Amino acid sequence: MNILFANYGDFATNSLNHIAGFANELCRLGHDCLVAVPKNTDSVRLLPDPLFVPAGFDHVLRVPNHFPDSRPADLIHAWTPREGVRLFVEAYQRQYSAPVVVHLEDNEERLLETYYRMSFEELRHRVPAELNPIWTRDLSHPNRFRSFIHLADGATLITSALADFLAPETPRITLNPPVDLDFFAPRPPDARLRQKLGIAPGEKVIVYHGSVTSANRGDLRKLYLAVALLNRDGIPTRLIRTGYNDPGFVGSFGYDTGSQVIDLGFVDRRELPPLLALADVLVQPGSDDSFNHYRLPSKIPEFLASGRPVIVPATNLGLQLVHEEDALLLRTGSPLEIAAACRRVFSEPDLAARLSGNAVARARESFDPESAAAALAGFYEAIIRKRDASPWKSLKGTGRDQFHLLAATASDAARRLETGGTAGQTEILKELAHAIEVEREDWKKSCVRLESAKANLEQVIQDLTQGREADRRVIETQEERILLLGKQVDDLDGQARELTADRDNVRRDAAEAHRLGRECRETLVALREDLIAARKEIDRLVERDARVRATLSWRITGPLRWLRRHFIDPFTRRKG
Repeated sequence: MNILFANYGDFATNSLNHIAGFANELCRLGHDCLVAVPKNTDSVRLLPDPLFVPAGFDHVLRVPNHFPDSRPADLIHAWTPREGVRLFVEAYQRQYSAPVVVHLEDNEERLLETYYRMSFEELRHRVPAELNPIWTRDLSHPNRFRSFIHLADGATLITSALADFLAPETPRITLNPPVDLDFFAPRPPDARLRQKLGIAPGEKVIVYHGSVTSANRGDLRKLYLAVALLNRDGIPTRLIRTGYNDPGFVGSFGYDTGSQVIDLGFVDRRELPPLLALADVLVQPGSDDSFNHYRLPSKIPEFLASGRPVIVPATNLGLQLVHEEDALLLRTGSPLEIAAACRRVFSEPDLAARLSGNAVARARESFDPESAAAALAGFYEAIIRKRDASPWKSLKGTGRDQFHLLAATASDAARRLETGGTAGQTEILKELAHAIEVEREDWKKSCVRLESAKANLEQVIQDLTQGREADRRVIETQEERILLLGKQVDDLDGQARELTADRDNVRRDAAEAHRLGRECRETLVALREDLIAARKEIDRLVERDARVRATLSWRITGPLRWLRRHFIDPFTRRKG
């Protein structure tokens, strides 16, 4: 099979941990997998040894031979119904034809509410016509994702509770995420890493590797407060965090979290196992609310595989774990409850050892990649066998979109309702009616905006016409300034040439002065040597004269020398 995975984010998103695990195992089973992302394809370097083909949405739509056998996809696995993925699937189906499986891993409605900070009903009925440009493709569109799910040929669910969002007749399978059990296998804590992070001896460690988002911000806040409570009660505790922070999260606390939290930011995935090994306990905060009930945090399977004591909420995967055997389960998820659970692990070594051992066994039982991939491959094959019934095949070679498919599906459902239909078909009709109403309102608003834009454009043209003469005068003034600046540049260029000539003359004079100085130094050295020799000769003569004067003959002949100087030498000079 040629399997095309379409993810809502790049290869650094948490969902890629699941997609990569499935895609690699499917490749080992002999299938060809391509994982497409909307942007930043270079981020695939963050994944260890991918066996699948990474590509961007644009590349897949532009290059026909995107699979090794030059055929298109046999099946598209849309990883969540978010808007960017939905639009990519539509574009792909216009060129090719393949059944669509949609993966659900979150309560998309709750994500929209926390991101836009208004109720889902408000988002559906009030906002679209007024603020349509605000929709981000990174999240689902409130008026389009439900119908996208309804049109899917099948669905995969990260937790069975997400079946609430499916039509009764939609084929589905619940997927436990694959975990690289060898990569996250238990290991002893690294004392050097502990010292490098500045963790004091005897200080307890909690590890949480995950980003703070608008959806989980409240849960992470409770974990931070639980750490503060432990430190206040005399139990030195540090929280090691990785991942991105929601803007303003750290500043929202009334105290400095820096002394209690080691925030490492985004780290390479290969750095996670040594960090998990430092933990005295691993905590996934939360409670059984509308967000946590429908998801399975990817950290929990990795927590279990690492063989450290785990604390999780009694929801989603927590419902499959035995309290005080596999993990400690949180009922309310309050800071007090989290702190109390951590104290139990810190103070009861038997409990900590039991949780650690059972966690590894549970991870190997539930998250084996080979069995998960085999089950998924079987589900794909069942979907592909029914590809002729897929509504998506009617888009190939057309300019149509999802709403044309809904109309066709609704017409078929209406015919069936005449003889008795299902609740799922009724739901599709309701979705179609709402979608058409929203699109009509958007069209009306678009017409108003176009008229306004037309009036604005006419005004702009008029302003441009009136301003043309003024612009011409400004241009002429600028041309005069340019000519003046050109003359100044020529003058400066001449001065620069003169300065260059002067510089060359100065360099020659300096060289000549250097040569003369060297000759003078050589002459001075020679004169110094001659002077030293002359001084030595004078000293020798003086010494010899002193020896002569000290002799007896010199003293005896002294009167004769006096007579000679005073009588004979003057007479001789006069005569000469």
